Amino acid sequence: MLHSRAIPCVSVISVPEKVGTAEARNIAIRATKCDWIAFLDDDDEWFPEKLERQYRAALSSKRKYPIVFSRVSVRTPHGEFMMPRRGPLPDEGVCNYLFCRKTIFPGEVLLQSSNLFAPRSLLLQVPLRAGQRKWEDTDWLLRAQFIEGAGLEFVPSVLSVWHSEDSRRHTMSGSLDSQYLFEWAVSNRELFNDRGYSGVMLIRIAQEAARHRATKLFKPILREAVKRGSPDLVQVTWFLCGALPMTFLSDSMLSVFRKTLRRIGDRLRPH
Repeated sequence: MLHSRAIPCVSVISVPEKVGTAEARNIAIRATKCDWIAFLDDDDEWFPEKLERQYRAALSSKRKYPIVFSRVSVRTPHGEFMMPRRGPLPDEGVCNYLFCRKTIFPGEVLLQSSNLFAPRSLLLQVPLRAGQRKWEDTDWLLRAQFIEGAGLEFVPSVLSVWHSEDSRRHTMSGSLDSQYLFEWAVSNRELFNDRGYSGVMLIRIAQEAARHRATKLFKPILREAVKRGSPDLVQVTWFLCGALPMTFLSDSMLSVFRKTLRRIGDRLRPH
């Protein structure tokens, strides 16, 4: 156990009961007096220059509330690769960046919690949603995008390491998690524009459902995407070529399939 006496600049806050990841972070944000906040999950890593590079990017930003992120080295049991392939376009908001994909190749975009760097004042205005079970960072980013002066800033260097399983895990909660994310998106429709809503359904939630073989969700996912969203060709292709194969391919075949798509995307990335 880490004690604050061991490292003078570290404060340890004991929470007497389980409050969940989001509220635990809110407690720390309220307690600190620092102007800037960065998260680090216990199984991820920062490079030594990570905070300095992001701090400089934040200071040079024209935004009042810059949300800074960079490329990440993603380490999995099947290999290591870099994400995201691209940063946001000028004035591209969180919703469009995450869910209005430009290509069908994995690795195009990423906003990962251990790589975020943001003003404490923004996190106080828009706390993380207490009780959020999954996608705490995505939910916060989508709500923060509506604050005037908030926006994304991208550092193209690899500044952190994300240890990801990158495989299909057959867990008892898997299908329940897929249902939870579907219900979360439906009940928070106002956080998305039309194209972003169909994107979160056909790309992110469909793949989550496929990963856990929750195929009964495919019909409501398609219905929501068509009825309340605005699907484009890229999103439909993601669903057909990204989500559906996960329901019948073995883990080894799926790994080869995704690696092949990723390599193609990397070769097509502008340099």
